[in-house]
Amino acid sequence: MSSLGDTLIYILSLKWLITSVRYAMNGLRTFFSTRLLLKFMSLVLGTLLYFAISASHVTNTSEYVSVRPQFTGIEDGYELGSAGIRIEPSQVLVKGRIAVLNRLQYLQTKPIALSGRGATEEVLEGVEVDLVNLPNFEKPIHKGHISAEPGIVNVRIVIVSKWKESIITKVPIRFMALPDYPYQVTIAPAALDVHVSARQEILDTLSHDSVKLYIESSAIKSDTEKELHPEIVLPTGVRLRSPLKSVVVTQLGPLEPLEQEPTEPEE
Repeated sequence: MSSLGDTLIYILSLKWLITSVRYAMNGLRTFFSTRLLLKFMSLVLGTLLYFAISASHVTNTSEYVSVRPQFTGIEDGYELGSAGIRIEPSQVLVKGRIAVLNRLQYLQTKPIALSGRGATEEVLEGVEVDLVNLPNFEKPIHKGHISAEPGIVNVRIVIVSKWKESIITKVPIRFMALPDYPYQVTIAPAALDVHVSARQEILDTLSHDSVKLYIESSAIKSDTEKELHPEIVLPTGVRLRSPLKSVVVTQLGPLEPLEQEPTEPEE
């Protein structure tokens, strides 16, 4: 009986030992497999991070790029004096991808509206550099792909008039009256110099016949001398630059009636 009990105890102990060894082996296997997986994942992540950092250093660069102004809405009859346009600073340090900077010849400012400005000379401060709409690029690039230091510039502008001045000398003064106006009239001086302004291409075509000076008979109320300013008619696109001088109009009296032709006697 005792030997049978010992045998049972031995069998149970052996079974417990085998089970314990199996659990221990499974635990070791799980431990090492997990650690190896973590090590492998760390290795992969480290490799990817290394290549990402290396790639960013290889594909990014910086260089100085010139800046040009961009204008809109200049008033009719005026133009920018190109010799007077200046930008400070004229170049900015641009940072970004090599692929972008290799195509970038220059930068532009954001559009500067000139509407409402006549002839002027001034400095526009704090004008932003456009880092999205780039010259020679078909489409805007994403904001943040490149940066500039500084990102704002000062722009000096000079706006000049396209109108040029000229003097048309000795324009005759005409007296405007109905055919049956009964008085003799003299005008002194009989011609005036006219100071005008226009675009050069219009000035080149002007002549004495292009400008009309006249005095109407209705301005004369009596047969005495009177100082008057002639009326003027100018071609389209021409402006009177200086007021016209006055002239003296003298009404001398009734005109001599015309002699009637003798009528033939009736038969």
